[in-house]
Amino acid sequence: MLIDLLTDRSIDDAGALFAEQTRFRSPFADYDGREDVVHLVGHIRRVLADARTVRQFSDADTTVSVFEARVGGHEVQGVLVEERDAAGRLADTMLTVRPYAGLRAAMSAMQALLDESPLPSR
Repeated sequence: MLIDLLTDRSIDDAGALFAEQTRFRSPFADYDGREDVVHLVGHIRRVLADARTVRQFSDADTTVSVFEARVGGHEVQGVLVEERDAAGRLADTMLTVRPYAGLRAAMSAMQALLDESPLPSR
């Protein structure tokens, strides 16, 4: 699961989690395709420090995780919705982060990382 990748820095292989035609929905934009999504998740892992799962709900195809993390000097809370395909790979993921000051800090940090290391499709 992606939440495990965000909360456990020892996990390394993000590519195996995602379907080829995956979609990642963030507070800023939607991203399509495994290569871009894996690249983006690498940046998100750098921005969300000390992420920890607070609550989790699952059924056969969907997992909803509530988490807490730090972004710079901001404490944030977030929700990660992960939807899996028939093979168990992530087909659609949605990330939300609050409060607004923490979201702005995360978006600013992500923009700096994307300027430094753009998505493969760009």
